[in-house]
Amino acid sequence: MSLVELVISMAIAATVASSVFGSFLLLARSSLIGAAYVDMDREARAGLEIFARDVRSADNVDTFTANGVRLHLPAFGTTPAQWVTYSYDPTAKSFYRNRGAAGERELLRGIEVFILKRYSIQQNALTGEPLEATNNLETKQIQVQLRAMRTGAARATATNNVISARYILRNKIVSN
Repeated sequence: MSLVELVISMAIAATVASSVFGSFLLLARSSLIGAAYVDMDREARAGLEIFARDVRSADNVDTFTANGVRLHLPAFGTTPAQWVTYSYDPTAKSFYRNRGAAGERELLRGIEVFILKRYSIQQNALTGEPLEATNNLETKQIQVQLRAMRTGAARATATNNVISARYILRNKIVSN
């Protein structure tokens, strides 16, 4: 073999090796993004299911802010009545559930955008959509919107936009 043939064969081998390595990196990054989506979806489903259960059971709203809500859960069977607080911490980028003595539990993490809305039983005459509530007495439905993000070791970023259902406070009595 001549030197020219050796240089050409080394260039071809380097091109093939870099293509294989690039493909491997692409597959690894796709796998990390896929795992992040699965993790965010699982976490959102589990966290919002706990939130939905409490909202549906609640018979009163004590406080409502842009970052949280405090609900009164009535006594059920052997479980005594209690207050439960849901709050979003923008610094920690997490959504928490706090049941007083039972302690605080992180439900969702990595939240970049968080919107908590409340609606009344009154409806818009034109669209039939519930009107946003302006106080705790008329609050009958609560909705959570958020955008969660995960960034992996390979700088792969996955984003999950979540818009929950409007959960109805079934036990709350609201007068028209």
